[in-house]
This record gives sequence, C-alpha cells and structure tokens, in this order.
Amino acid sequence: MFEYRGFRLGFFCSTSDGKLTTNRRFRFTDLRQDKLLQIVEKNLSDFEELLELSNKLGLGIFRLGSYLVPFISHPKFNKCWLKNVEMILKEFSPTLRRYNIRITMHPGQFSPKFTKPSGRRGILGGVKVPLLDFRLSRC
Repeated sequence: MFEYRGFRLGFFCSTSDGKLTTNRRFRFTDLRQDKLLQIVEKNLSDFEELLELSNKLGLGIFRLGSYLVPFISHPKFNKCWLKNVEMILKEFSPTLRRYNIRITMHPGQFSPKFTKPSGRRGILGGVKVPLLDFRLSRC
C-alpha cells in the first residue's frame, strides 16, 4: 500500500487525462431511464479499470464522484428507475470485494458544509441538509 506521511493515496473520480472516469454525466434535458442506465454502466466499467490500475500502483483509496448515478438527488429523478440501478450495483459488488481499496464518496450538492459556529474548527454548524429519500414504495 502506497502511503505518504501516513496518508494513503489514490485516485479521485478519474485519471488526469479524463479517459477513465466515474463522473460521466449528461444534460438534464436528456434524462431518461435508458440514458441513465447507459451512463451508470459506463461509469462502473471505468470504475473497474480504475480499481485495477489503483491495485497495480499500490494505491489504497479511491474517491467516487457524485455523478456515479447522475441526477439521483434531483427532485425530477424518477425513483422507480432505482430498481434497475440497484440491480446494476449489485452485479458490480463482487468486483469491489476483489480489491483491498477503501472507497469514499465525493460530497455532492446535498452534503453538509462544515462551519465554525463556536469558533471551533470542524464542528458541524446548524446547517439543514436535505436527506435523500429513495424509497421504492412510490413506484
């Protein structure tokens, strides 16, 4: 495992040339199920290549971007599509288990912001954070 001063190093979202990325997206006006599933599958395909590359380089951490599943947090995202997204992610899960790489997620637009309400650094202030509710019972 490659470390620098006690920190594990790794890729974040993509290679520097952008040829491999887990952050592929499309225009919101093109949001439809077939397009979404196509992009999710391509993001996961590149994710697998990035995991293999990370493994070969001895990198122990990988940060996913917030667009692995584009527009998932948008109010107009059809939550019924999540059944198909879930199937794709379940099929991908054995791939993750093959690697000893820590996976983290890049904060998206609904992630909390850290503030200094009492002057103490790193304390979460009174920030309201919309929670993502993806119950499939509405389908």
